[in-house]
Amino acid sequence: MKYKFNAKQFLKLLLVGVVTTIFIYSCKKAGEADEKIQIKQKKEAIIGGDPVSITRVPHQVRINIPNASGGGVVLSKDWIVTAAHVVYGLSASQVNVVSGTTDVTLYPASRQDRTADQIIIHSDYSTSGRLNDIALIHLSTPLTLNESTASIAYATDGNIDITTTTGGYVSGWGVIEDNPYPNPDTRTNVLFGVSVSLSGIEQKLLYTKPYDNRKQQGPCFGDSGGPLATSLRSDGKDHVLIGIVNGWEDCNIGAKGYARISYFAPWILEKTGIPVTYFSKGLSGYFSKNDCPSNFIPQQNKVFYSIGRAEFQSTISQADADAQALNALNSQGQAYANQFTCGVIHNLAGTNTINYGYQEDIRWHAPYFQGDDVKIELYQHNYSGPDVLFGVITEKTPNNGLMVNGINSGNYTNGLQGEYRVKIISLATGSFAFSNYFNNFQD
Repeated sequence: MKYKFNAKQFLKLLLVGVVTTIFIYSCKKAGEADEKIQIKQKKEAIIGGDPVSITRVPHQVRINIPNASGGGVVLSKDWIVTAAHVVYGLSASQVNVVSGTTDVTLYPASRQDRTADQIIIHSDYSTSGRLNDIALIHLSTPLTLNESTASIAYATDGNIDITTTTGGYVSGWGVIEDNPYPNPDTRTNVLFGVSVSLSGIEQKLLYTKPYDNRKQQGPCFGDSGGPLATSLRSDGKDHVLIGIVNGWEDCNIGAKGYARISYFAPWILEKTGIPVTYFSKGLSGYFSKNDCPSNFIPQQNKVFYSIGRAEFQSTISQADADAQALNALNSQGQAYANQFTCGVIHNLAGTNTINYGYQEDIRWHAPYFQGDDVKIELYQHNYSGPDVLFGVITEKTPNNGLMVNGINSGNYTNGLQGEYRVKIISLATGSFAFSNYFNNFQD
């Protein structure tokens, strides 16, 4: 029996097949997408944090030890500071330091791998209470400092004031899930960081809380030994190390604890010889343009200029850092003021009322006004409203910067009494400028 081709039936079957295939494929892709979303949601090192480039925290290093890892901080090309419990019981040969990379599985040109030749654990470190949980690592080969590997200044009682309003930034390659300890496979390979604020200050310890109280933020397993840094500058640069990650009550809830660096600063100085860094205070002042021709007033009477905090540093003293800032304020502030144009009109001044018959030249900065001619008007100061047009000195005069005897009180019946100012108007463009107020002239 021959099969008779039915075009309509074929099209129906084809349509059903296509729809079914699309449905199955869509379900499969949706499942894959859900799985990817779930995996992505789990990958959070530094609980509540975000991926961060090593150039944002170039002082951060990874410390690799047998079957585990932790964080550390670059104090100089030779010295790393970390938590004592990260390297406790280990020999220097068991410690490796990685700097200059965001992803520790990659080997960019900026990456540097170093071995250690000395470990110094604080003599009062207690494994039971975790007090004095701080250690120093001396590198067998110095680091090359650059934008991806940089040292950070350490806090002292003299170079920074720490309060519960102090903000900080903590970073690390810790675990990517909540409380997975002791599984080391859940630690992230990509550097994470998050902003936190101080919630408690003790003699040897600092505590932080999330900036966003709606979610947990802070260090977890694998972040120990990493930095808690703060910035003295509005641009976020020149961070100061204020804490070393010590531990936490829980990765999700409870306090996050750090060794307070300012307390251990004398110990760091004694063991490493790295000098204290002092940061300049913020300074500001008002400056006037001082390069105008004789008797021409600046168009801006005074301009404000400021030098931000920590713009300058010194390893000599606080006074030296502040002196650098003051010198910069004076030189840069004056240069800033001198960028403004000179006053366009001669600075008129005198001692007594302008009596009948008094005359005074009017001078102005001719290049300010476009065109060949200007109009000059005289205004009387009105203390309760806009100044009043007192009279037109001239409807048209050459724009050459000088009108001899332009102020002539003899042109006015009662002379000029009170405060006045001159207005010069370009006849070509309509642009204008006023002089300063003048009065109290004498014959």
